[in-house]
Amino acid sequence: MKKFYFLISALFALSGCVAMQDDEVSTLKIKVLNLETRSQTQEKRMAEIEERMDKLEKRLSQEFSQRFLEAQSKVLSDLEDTKRDLTALQTKVEEFQFQKEAESKTQRKNLEDLLTRLEALELKMKEFEKKQTSFSNVTQPQALLNQTNQPQNATLSHPSPSVEKTPSNQTGDNKTISSQPPLKEEDLYQKAYSLYEKGDLKGARSLWNEYLRRFPKGKWIGQTYFYIGETYFKEKEYEAAILEYQKLIEMPGANPLKPKAMLRQAESFVALKDKKAAEILYKKIIQLYPGTKEAKEAKEKLSKLK
Repeated sequence: MKKFYFLISALFALSGCVAMQDDEVSTLKIKVLNLETRSQTQEKRMAEIEERMDKLEKRLSQEFSQRFLEAQSKVLSDLEDTKRDLTALQTKVEEFQFQKEAESKTQRKNLEDLLTRLEALELKMKEFEKKQTSFSNVTQPQALLNQTNQPQNATLSHPSPSVEKTPSNQTGDNKTISSQPPLKEEDLYQKAYSLYEKGDLKGARSLWNEYLRRFPKGKWIGQTYFYIGETYFKEKEYEAAILEYQKLIEMPGANPLKPKAMLRQAESFVALKDKKAAEILYKKIIQLYPGTKEAKEAKEKLSKLK
């Protein structure tokens, strides 16, 4: 009997355990189902989030690309406008510089022409003054002679002590004439130029050198350098001529003889068989003095030099 009760008890206990295990399994299954449901829900949400993120990325990418292209297009457009403005500005600057250079060259040329005319006029005035002075020197002694002849004719038979002193007075006059004062600046230059025109190159050069010593800041310093160079050039002393022409060229300010001096230098170098130096000078004349007679002559000689 005891064994029977024990078996029954064991059965009840076993059936209770089985019942408890079924409940726990069911509970676990429910929990697993809940977890799977939550997991699916979360996965679905994650998918939705990823989808939204993809859409947002695409949208942002499109907007960024569009804005970048718009900005790039605007920058390129602004750059093109800036280039056009810069080109227009450069053109205006070049036109202004060209106009300014043209005006400067015209003014310089007009000034050189005016200086040349003024110097020529001054020389003519000096020649006129010299002629007038020489005329007055001739007429005044003649008048004095006429005045002195009348008293002498009246007193020939009665010589006076004053008449006896006449030879000594004449001697004094001769001394005064022999010790003439030095020539003035204009007269010295004009005398040298007159000798130059007559072909007395050494005499003219000597007077011009005297002019340079006496008047180192005179009005005709540049012309003096040029014509001293001309005397050497005509004597075929080309190296000495080049040095004298260079003194004029290096002087500050404008001088109408500067292009001629440069042309003479080039001709001197040609005579000295230095064609390279002559070519450089011809090109420099064309560049510095366009439109002048010297520039035209330089072009012709440059074409023949090659």
